[in-house]
Order: sequence, then structure tokens, then C-alpha cells
Amino acid sequence: MIKVLIVEGSKYSRIVLKKAIEENGHFVMGETESTLDAIAKSRVLKPDCIIIDAEILGKTGTDFIKKVKLEDQKIKIIVLSEFSDKKEVLESIVMGVDGFIQKPLIHKNIEKVLSTVNNI
Repeated sequence: MIKVLIVEGSKYSRIVLKKAIEENGHFVMGETESTLDAIAKSRVLKPDCIIIDAEILGKTGTDFIKKVKLEDQKIKIIVLSEFSDKKEVLESIVMGVDGFIQKPLIHKNIEKVLSTVNNI
């Protein structure tokens, strides 16, 4: 079972994502809409994985990833994005992201990425 923190601005996307994660036997331990709150929650909740929307990650992405990884290198970070732009995917990997999920959210894709990231 993977413990997940969701960072997503859309309530609907959080609901869909949470349902997909829990239907695959994992646990959503928290949800938030901001990187600052995500850092604070990750300190307290100690998730195995943070799934964050690319728009929220935005320009502060590198700082967010560095802070999370500095505090706990074991936390995996997965980025959600509406776009499958190869440049965006490569930039995310360079920043230290462990996985990438393209929207719209499809349950089997979420489980595949979670399983892959968990085995890294």
C-alpha cells in the first residue's frame, strides 16, 4: 500500500484521483491546493508519494522538489499534466520528478505509474 498526498487545484480532479488510488489498494493521507501546504503536510504525514498538478508546480517546481527531497529523499513525486509535451516531461525529470501522469485521469494509468514509482 502506497500512502499518497494529493496536490491539485481542481476539487473534481482530487475526487477522481483519490477514488482511483483507493480502488487500487492505496491510501490518500491528505489533499491540498498549494505547494507550501504540501510541504507542511508532508512533514507531518510522511507520505510515500506526492502527486502534484503541473500548473501548481509551475515556476516554483524546482524549489518545491528540492525542499521535499531534502527533507525525505524517499518521497516519490509524480506530476499530473493535461499536456504530453516531451519538453515538459523532460524538464520534470531533470527537476527530480519520479513519474508523470497525463490528464484526463485514467485509473489504470494511475496504478501503473504508482507501481512503477514505488519500485524505483
